[in-house]
Amino acid sequence: MGIGRADGGQPHDNQDRGQRHREAGNRYVSREDGVDTSFEVRKCLAELADRALHRINEIEDLAAADQSRADRDVRLGRARRRLVSGFYDSDDVKGKITERLADEIERSADNDTEPAK
Repeated sequence: MGIGRADGGQPHDNQDRGQRHREAGNRYVSREDGVDTSFEVRKCLAELADRALHRINEIEDLAAADQSRADRDVRLGRARRRLVSGFYDSDDVKGKITERLADEIERSADNDTEPAK
């Protein structure tokens, strides 16, 4: 006789082994592990999983924002060093900056005058 087995330790017939099925009402028994879970429990688990995924997305967004701020700080630092070194004092660089500013101002003005959709 097997320890803790009500059937005297005899092996189950292959047809009986692991046979679980959907029962009436709101309960479900898994075929593999025999865990009985109610609809409410499954709903709660789904909500918890959704919250966890939402939190993961929030954390990833914060990490991306931190990286963006870090990139901005690096670019500003580079610009400050160039200012100190006199890089922007050359006529070539001043011309390029003037062109870029004019393009940005023109684009900004075009966006301000477009009718709202």
